[in-house]
Amino acid sequence: MKRVLSGWLALGTMAVVGASGGLLACNGLLGIGVASQESDDGGAEAAVIVSCDTYCALMDKNCNWNVPFGEYETLQTCVAMCKSIGWDPGNGALASKDDTLGCRFFFAQQAANDPAKNCRLAGLLGGGQCGTSACDDFCTADLAYCNSPAINTRAYRTQSECTADCLPHDGGALDAGDGGNTGYGYPYVNEDAGELFNIETGNTLNCRLWHLNAAYQSGGGTFHCPHTELMSSRCK
Repeated sequence: MKRVLSGWLALGTMAVVGASGGLLACNGLLGIGVASQESDDGGAEAAVIVSCDTYCALMDKNCNWNVPFGEYETLQTCVAMCKSIGWDPGNGALASKDDTLGCRFFFAQQAANDPAKNCRLAGLLGGGQCGTSACDDFCTADLAYCNSPAINTRAYRTQSECTADCLPHDGGALDAGDGGNTGYGYPYVNEDAGELFNIETGNTLNCRLWHLNAAYQSGGGTFHCPHTELMSSRCK
């Protein structure tokens, strides 16, 4: 089955249905991408909206925790982390270098045929394909959960503090505005992306994402959120 981009949906309102049967929709405020599916015999199938729910359903099917390419522990964890980041859908399900949900959606589709190659590109960290800074996505998800009133077990005070600790930088000494911490960045194991097997330890971004997944999945933020910080007792 091949997949092609058909257009945009905004506020769920159809703009024009052309004589050819193609769907045209206004490029409105929500900008929700629509990936249509076309069967091999040319017959059109139902359009699939690029959303956290549809993306995570693909990830659960093609990159499940129960197979050795899992990027999220559970379907529910995926949806929660996706919504906490709030990725722009972009231009729908397309292979791009953009830090968008549409980019991840595309590779989640491709993972049906080659999970070893595509699951890591479809995951939260983007595998070096969907976006240029894995730290941005990690930090947004970390602060959204660990700093929430319900959990209140912050690993970082601000997004800038988190990214300053996460990103590689020379010398290790951070500015006073970043809390006076010292760090050399978290190595990002690009080959594994956020793949969740056997990365519970080690001073890497992947290890910290594993513990953040565990925090989201179990509700155990008070236990796992501290393991995502600079001076992690597990990721060292």
